Amino acid sequence: MYLPHSKPRHRLSQEYWEAIDTRRARLPHSTRLHEASVIIPHTAMLRPGAEEHLPRALDRLVGHADRLRDPTAGRNTAAA
Repeated sequence: MYLPHSKPRHRLSQEYWEAIDTRRARLPHSTRLHEASVIIPHTAMLRPGAEEHLPRALDRLVGHADRLRDPTAGRNTAAA
């Protein structure tokens, strides 16, 4: 996502700082993309065996997606 206020290099002037305030913008496509994306750092793809390990890791994430979305899923919630 576009987060210029997280970078000190954008602190050029107060006027510029206010102009790049992302709270004013509605970016539904960017928001949807952000919510539906997984970012894999380039360094992870350079590791030995990454071409085998990454697809398996992604399959595991997909297989556990419901539990990852809801941390209480699969827990025994009965009173002790």
